[in-house]
Amino acid sequence: MKTKIWLMLAVSVVALCMFTRCETRSNVPPNPSLTLIKFYSPEYEHYIMVTTDDDCLHLNGVRRYTTVLDDPLDSLVNIYGQSPYHKLNGNWLLINWKWDGMYYRGSDAIVRQKWLDTIYPVNGAAWPDSALYVCRPVSEVYYIDKWSAETYHGDTIAHSTWTFAALQERYYSNMEEGQFHLWSAAYHDSIYMDLVPVLNQMITDGVLDKYGIHYNMAK
Repeated sequence: MKTKIWLMLAVSVVALCMFTRCETRSNVPPNPSLTLIKFYSPEYEHYIMVTTDDDCLHLNGVRRYTTVLDDPLDSLVNIYGQSPYHKLNGNWLLINWKWDGMYYRGSDAIVRQKWLDTIYPVNGAAWPDSALYVCRPVSEVYYIDKWSAETYHGDTIAHSTWTFAALQERYYSNMEEGQFHLWSAAYHDSIYMDLVPVLNQMITDGVLDKYGIHYNMAK
């Protein structure tokens, strides 16, 4: 049992480091992307996003943070019945880190069930074709350099990927497995909350193109 717990912890740490591109022996700053999407209609944000094929058949459950976890750690961070988005200016939505990898350009669809009203299906679950609500609901997407966003006003945000990378070894050494997992999840939540006003300012300043890649599916 102890071996299983250590294995699950190792998987979660690796997953977080993949997300943050942790640099423990390098001066190269981590810079994973943030995904900002805009729907054709703002109401679409309430409906569960799935991945699908060219014909919007075979509706598949999206990747979530808990994909890499197993009981008992999976139950520590309950994301069921929650929205995966942080609302931004101009109807833009930042996809929360727990759903990193949810959106695949050209493979997006939404089903009739809503995020807040539905217990999300287990990993690998598929939705029936009849559940399709809208095929290709996303009109635009920006992939923004996360490091640039964290340092847009200088190193002023309270939580950042860089400080997480610096703190994680110390916290890992002084916490039990479950405690470290909860601390890691809470810290990433704080990073994204801190990024919301920064991204709003970047939108207001009209600089998203400078720090990211833009795709407009409406054209």
